[in-house]
Amino acid sequence: MYGGLAVVVAAAVALALLVQYAGRRPAEFAVTMLVILVVLASAIWIRKARRDAYRRRWAELTRSIAATDWLTGPQFEHWLAALMRRTGFTRVQVCGGAGDLGADITAYGPTRRRVVI
Repeated sequence: MYGGLAVVVAAAVALALLVQYAGRRPAEFAVTMLVILVVLASAIWIRKARRDAYRRRWAELTRSIAATDWLTGPQFEHWLAALMRRTGFTRVQVCGGAGDLGADITAYGPTRRRVVI
């Protein structure tokens, strides 16, 4: 409850300081805002490009079961979980590890039955 109030107060103080700075030095303020916007837009574009490249590579690698030959055990579990999601399984979780009683993946099938792999 108080965390949200603190964010609102901090945003109000920051806005007041920003308006005060803009009134005293409008040219520097405009240049600063332009630089911030360019840096922010560049960061967003780079992140999107990396994410898209990763998704394209992952899609290419997972097109065929033959692609799984080089995967490690955990990588194969994640590959299989992604395949399950694409084919209609919900709440797919990779849960392999100590104490899992042999269950590496749990999910719910299209008929709402729980599946354990």
